[in-house]
Amino acid sequence: MKEKGVIRGVVDWTNARRYFAERLRRRQGEEQVVRAVAARAPSVARATVFGHLQEWFRNDVPGGDWQNDTAVATWLERHDADIQARLHALEREHITAAILREAEKDKQAAVAALLTLMRSLDPQERADLANKLRAL
Repeated sequence: MKEKGVIRGVVDWTNARRYFAERLRRRQGEEQVVRAVAARAPSVARATVFGHLQEWFRNDVPGGDWQNDTAVATWLERHDADIQARLHALEREHITAAILREAEKDKQAAVAALLTLMRSLDPQERADLANKLRAL
């Protein structure tokens, strides 16, 4: 089990049930985030998601031990709203990158798409976008 990364070392029999329960709780929380990223940004690699999780954990829990399954599982549960906001930002970055890749292929088509988008916005959103474009 150690070779597969399920455990980090020998687990004392008296603590085995608690150890595996916490390990499972953590893994379920991590997998929930991985699935959410896969649904929102399919091209993001699994290893990248775990890198983001570790970074977010360290930002939210200064001095926290990433190897502590209980601490990470508790963080995943208590900071769900923060994680969802970060996932939304990650999705926005993914969409922005995809749009930019497509826009580089044909800039005139990108301009036409932007104009079509502007027509579909309500007046306040259109004014906000126009102001942002003027600020460039």
